[in-house]
Amino acid sequence: MLDPLALARLACELESEDLARSIANTYLRMLDSRLSRAETALESRDEVAAMDVLLSLRVSSCTVGLMRLESAVLCVIEAVRRGEAELARVRGARLAGLAAAARSALRAHLDLAWSVQPG
Repeated sequence: MLDPLALARLACELESEDLARSIANTYLRMLDSRLSRAETALESRDEVAAMDVLLSLRVSSCTVGLMRLESAVLCVIEAVRRGEAELARVRGARLAGLAAAARSALRAHLDLAWSVQPG
């Protein structure tokens, strides 16, 4: 579900653990809104709006290491690209359940990964 090294890689690339943590926390704050926007777009069969939010959700999920959620979002994207609106809607409806587990995993990882600071 969670690539535990993703945030470490991000922190290394950014040269800042604080910035990596901030990005992860921003992801968590925006997750429900993104899921809601995706659901609305999929329900209304608005492919442009759906792709906009789904691509953002895919990239950001990968960035913070939520590989299972990223993979599920990719499945929705593929259905949208193929014009399979009903399949996309059904797959999109499953994202909320995966997101709940992903959210918990990321929060736990954030608590564990940076709970002990060198001193």
